[in-house]
Amino acid sequence: EICACLVGSEMCIRDSMHAVELLKKRRYEEALTILRPYEDRNTALAYMSLGYDAAAYRILRAEPDAASTPDIQYMLAILASRLGDEEQAVKYFLRSVELRESLKFRGNLDPEISRLIRKYGLFREEFE
Repeated sequence: EICACLVGSEMCIRDSMHAVELLKKRRYEEALTILRPYEDRNTALAYMSLGYDAAAYRILRAEPDAASTPDIQYMLAILASRLGDEEQAVKYFLRSVELRESLKFRGNLDPEISRLIRKYGLFREEFE
């Protein structure tokens, strides 16, 4: 089957949709075989899900809209925490909440973030 591709080196639309479906099904290794060359946030998600935290962190930090995208800031917080940089993790988490307040509550569901919330007393007045 011939793939309808986007301009330049963009990923084939069919491959992109297939990779996203694989991510949704938690078939991360299969998704990564498609995504690896593109180094985008989906690639980072696959790396992150497989425990390749440094690779995911590098990719997300390079995303042009990282500073203004709450989901990327939140994922960077998780990754910085996993990589042992708690100070940076807290900064990323607070930025994600600044961009989307509901992430404050999401943080209690992820062990890397909930630990930081408890350790540093983040949003203490709202969680008591």
